[in-house]
Amino acid sequence: MSAVAPHTEIIDTFVVLVGPLIVETLDPDAVHRLETRDILPIPAGQPRYVHGDNVPCRFIALQSVGPYDYVPEIEDSGVNLLGRDMATYFAPLDAAEIYA
Repeated sequence: MSAVAPHTEIIDTFVVLVGPLIVETLDPDAVHRLETRDILPIPAGQPRYVHGDNVPCRFIALQSVGPYDYVPEIEDSGVNLLGRDMATYFAPLDAAEIYA
């Protein structure tokens, strides 16, 4: 797992629109497999790694109020720091899928 550095004060809450979404956490070590309509809050200070399960997924990452202290650098090529093509995992959202 390539954990993302935790926020010092912000709580991340993941809402899955189309799953599955995998959230791996450290301290405590856990693997959360979220399906459509599942919600998972990640407390401040907990390292996490969020990814799909080899299929496209769609989710919303809600963040609590506080100083935002993590800004990933993404290359202009659309490839994130983990070397994955962002378009593989994030596709345009169809409103019909949210309300299905």
